[in-house]
Formats: sequence, structure tokens, C-alpha cells
Amino acid sequence: MAKAETTYGTDSTPGNGDAILVRNVSVASAGLRMSDRPAMGRGLGQLPPVYGGGLKTLTFEVELKGAGAAGTAPEFDALLEACGLKGTNVASTSETYAPDNGGGTSCTIYYFEAAAAGSSQVRHILTGCRGTFSLSAEAGGIPVLSFTMTGHSAVPTTQNLPSPTFDSTVPVTMKNLTVTVNSVKGAVQSFSLDLGNSVITPADMNAADGYGEVTIAERAPSFQLTRHNELIATISPWGDLVAGTARAITTGDVGTAGNIWSFSAPKATYVDVSPGEVDGIRQSVSRFMLGPNSTTSDELSLQFK
Repeated sequence: MAKAETTYGTDSTPGNGDAILVRNVSVASAGLRMSDRPAMGRGLGQLPPVYGGGLKTLTFEVELKGAGAAGTAPEFDALLEACGLKGTNVASTSETYAPDNGGGTSCTIYYFEAAAAGSSQVRHILTGCRGTFSLSAEAGGIPVLSFTMTGHSAVPTTQNLPSPTFDSTVPVTMKNLTVTVNSVKGAVQSFSLDLGNSVITPADMNAADGYGEVTIAERAPSFQLTRHNELIATISPWGDLVAGTARAITTGDVGTAGNIWSFSAPKATYVDVSPGEVDGIRQSVSRFMLGPNSTTSDELSLQFK
């Protein structure tokens, strides 16, 4: 469960309606400090270390899909905004996310782990969460967002089993699309986006866990596309690479009304082109840096409608 915070680091108390359907969940300590005590004594051993604070990092995957109604934010809205994107809503029409130079809002995340048999679970709380994500899509498959969120961790408690309300919208598989580079469609096998946020965790002895506000310091979005080779007259990735020519990338609309999403990047500059072959057909893997078009916060757009 994830919900945007009004005040950084203050539990926004996500409820059953803030539940998000996820998979492949992994939890790890971030910046865990255990201060050693190398004291001189009668033996060779050291004294036990002392806990000096730490954060938690939560990673998981979410199916990329709409909310079932145009103009409604997807169930992972709080996560997108905590990754430095800002949503702009047009009622009954669309919800469009673009980079926010303010670093985005923070969110509170509750996650639950099964305990002994019965109705209780162990509830973990992460506050002040910010992070980054990547998007991966393959022909015929379900597109996935992979989030990595870092936040301040409270001591887990035992809670009654919640009754989450999950979005029942079914994701659309990657087929019958109009993925283009410089308006050239071609045969595309896969693509991926890495938002490339640099998340820092500054030390702060005034904080209860010894860490200050989790902050997005910068972003370096990148994109990778695998496609069959085309004639140079149709598309020239090697020529664009050498010339430093930026090209527009778009996926077109994926899905049907109420469950449509699309991605676009106005200025994608080639940084590498790797030739290859699959099933006897020549292909190329193109890697791009996503740059701004006219402002410092329009490198990319993720829209739902």
C-alpha cells in the first residue's frame, strides 16, 4: 500500500484503497550503520557493535496498465510521483506524468509479510520514500514497471490481515502498436526505459535514524530499443549517432479507452548502436539518452487515458 505524504516523513496511513498489485518483492537494508567498539581488554575479542541507524530499500514490479477510466490516475500514482514525476490531470480525459524538477513528493509504503498461521501479519512501514523505476516491454508480453524505493523504516508490528482493494483492470499485451523512432515504425522486438534517478540519503544526527530527507539529486533517463534492420534511406541510426542527431520516440497508444497508456520522448540522442541477429534476421540494439525538448523537465511523458 502506498500513499503520498503531505509532510515529508510523516506517515500518511495508506489504507485498503491504496493497495497496489505487485510481484517479485525484495527488501534490503540501506546505509545500515553498526558502530564497532574495538576496546582493549583481557581477551582478543571486541565488544558488541552499537546500532547507528539505517534505512530500507524496497524493490518490486508492477504491471503497466490504466485505471479503467479515462482521466483517472493509475493505482501506482503515488509511486510515480515519489520517483520525481508530476501528474497533470484533465478530467475524464487523461493523466499525464512528466519530470518534476522539484524532486517530486514523498510517499509512505506499508508492506506486509505472512506470520504464523492465523489472521495476523507483520506490517512494515517506510516513510519519506523516494526512488526510481524502469520500464520493460517485449512483443506479446505484459509491460512492467520495476520500482526501487528507499525510505525511513519503523520497527515492524503485528497487525490483522488487511482487506486490500486491488485495481481489476487487465493489462494489455504488447502487440498492434505504433512504436516509432523519427516516425519510422519498422519491426520492434522490445524496448526499455530507465528513469535514471540518483537517490541520495544524507546523514543527519538530528534525525531519529541518523538520516535526513531521502532526495532525488539528479536524473539521467535512457531508452533502449531492439528492432530489425532497415535500409539506410529509411532510418540511419549510425549516421544519427555520429552526427548527434536527436530523434523523437513514441509508443503510440497502448490499449483501449480507459486502459490506454503511451510513452514519448521528444529528443532521444543515440549513444550506442549494437548489431545482432535473431532467428536469422539482422537486428540492432539502439541506446539513447533522453534530453529535454524546450524545458529542463520535458525529457519524457507517460500518459494514461
